[in-house]
Formats: sequence, structure tokens, C-alpha cells
Amino acid sequence: MSLCTLAYDNNPNFTRLQHELGLPFKPHEAFKKQDLDTQQQLYRAICECIWHHDLSNA
Repeated sequence: MSLCTLAYDNNPNFTRLQHELGLPFKPHEAFKKQDLDTQQQLYRAICECIWHHDLSNA
């Protein structure tokens, strides 16, 4: 998915969606602890796009 730089090459639907939703997709050359944390933030942002609930009162 977004781990590989090839996902961003000649893939207009992917890059359009990335920009429209403002999701922090980015490729990773290596996949270390910091990269895992960054990917976790991406998954959370995707979930927030899907489920628009305000959970601050829960």
C-alpha cells in the first residue's frame, strides 16, 4: 500500500484520494519503530474518515 514508493508512481486515483482526504500517506524505505508509529497514525486517520463519531464524550 503506502509503504512502497511505487504506490505513488502513475497511480492518479491513489494520489487524488490521498490529497482529497488529507491522509498522511508516505512511503517508507525501511520499516522501523518510528515508521510503525507513523503508519499507526495513518490507520487512525483512515478510521476517522470512515467513522465520523465524536468520541471525546465517551
